[in-house]
Amino acid sequence: MDIKKLLREINDIEIDINRAKNIAARAKESEGKSYIYNDRGSSHLQVDHSIIAEIAEQQLEIAQSKLNKLIEAKETAEKLIKGLLP
Repeated sequence: MDIKKLLREINDIEIDINRAKNIAARAKESEGKSYIYNDRGSSHLQVDHSIIAEIAEQQLEIAQSKLNKLIEAKETAEKLIKGLLP
């Protein structure tokens, strides 16, 4: 198990969680237009704010589940290391 990689993944997921929370909150409060853009920005689709909030909340659940698994793996690795070191 690559501990550095595990810690990077935990950090990346935490960033994704914060982004999803921010997007969901803004979508719920928004009064303007919301759009989904493709990765090149050449086309977009106007969508209702509730759809954006729903997608962000779904992504938040997925990220939280991944984070929980990674934290469990980290804790297992820590226990293993503690058991091996004096």
